[in-house]
Amino acid sequence: MLHPVMTSSVLPIGFALFENQPYSFRDDVITGVRYRNLFDMMVDAVIAALTVSGHADMPVVVTETGWPSGGLVNEGEGDVHPVYAKMYLNGLVSHLRSGGGTPLRKEGVAQAYVSEVFKTNTSFVNQVAGRLRTGLFESICRNGGLGGVL
Repeated sequence: MLHPVMTSSVLPIGFALFENQPYSFRDDVITGVRYRNLFDMMVDAVIAALTVSGHADMPVVVTETGWPSGGLVNEGEGDVHPVYAKMYLNGLVSHLRSGGGTPLRKEGVAQAYVSEVFKTNTSFVNQVAGRLRTGLFESICRNGGLGGVL
């Protein structure tokens, strides 16, 4: 799971949202690799761990990624917003479609799955559990099926 929600002022939010801005990069001081987004940095951390453990060629599948669009906001999580969620998803799809991969693996991840594209139940139970919502779209169910997207 890769969830790059910003809770630190050390990294600019544009770095996590795939924005191409001046200073929206980080250099790895050990390898000298320049990262243009947090997603690649997180994927390459997994790739480096696989390489050290003798599994350099193992495909990497991101089983869950996304950006919270709402829910309970704890102190330090002020970047929970639908606009940022949309920016993250647009940036992620564009990045994956580009085929550029990551600095350590040019073919990139084998697959990536987005967490909760549709808004989930915002019941009292979810709110008590302190769950953040990552869904952007509302589902409309008619006759037991998905009727459309707003």
